[in-house]
Amino acid sequence: MTGTDISNHFDSEPRNDHTYFGKGCDNNWSGNEPPYGGSSVSCSYDTVQTYDNETQSIGTYINFQAASAGSGGVVSDENANAPDSFCPLGWQMPYGGTGGDYYDKSRSVEYLFYRYGTESSLEAQKMKSYPISMVNSGHFYNGRWLFRVKSAGVFWVSSVKSYVNSYRLWVATTSMVFSDNSSKITLNSVRCSLILAKLKSNHNQKLDERDKVFGIRETSLYDHFCG
Repeated sequence: MTGTDISNHFDSEPRNDHTYFGKGCDNNWSGNEPPYGGSSVSCSYDTVQTYDNETQSIGTYINFQAASAGSGGVVSDENANAPDSFCPLGWQMPYGGTGGDYYDKSRSVEYLFYRYGTESSLEAQKMKSYPISMVNSGHFYNGRWLFRVKSAGVFWVSSVKSYVNSYRLWVATTSMVFSDNSSKITLNSVRCSLILAKLKSNHNQKLDERDKVFGIRETSLYDHFCG
């Protein structure tokens, strides 16, 4: 609820998982010393508008270990991908980073954005409109301070920068950054990319390596928020 002390979420160990489901804050970054202008108590925002005025929940903020279903906290090689995510069966966190085998391939944030007609990072408004409808959900910096509801959407990708940092997608008011990164203990949002799940006769679940789009958002690989 509004005014709740949230500073006890801090945990410096990237192998521990944490989530935050509550009110966000619209504080902007300022100053060079903690708390950098952030709020250590919850504010009043649990919904936010898309660029074309659709109301959506800010969702749940989760750290990288939780986003990767306990698999990413120990991954340390740059541009390596966490082997799992907490996304539903048949979905995954998109690829990102700056290199490696997958950062610009199918189901990467870079591939997705260019595939759907975004020619430069200055077209963030298109990604924040229907049918993709990414929102300025804000984030929970290092599990200590709440920031940036209404001014930025900060979304984990599966790709790791180091033992302590992971890559993320930063969607601001007028721009996007595919290769932004932050501490794994920061709590960001997650957007899941859909891949087709098939159930075999022996009940083993296999994931087909093809993109699958369906439903009312036919042009989007991102028509589900996880969190």
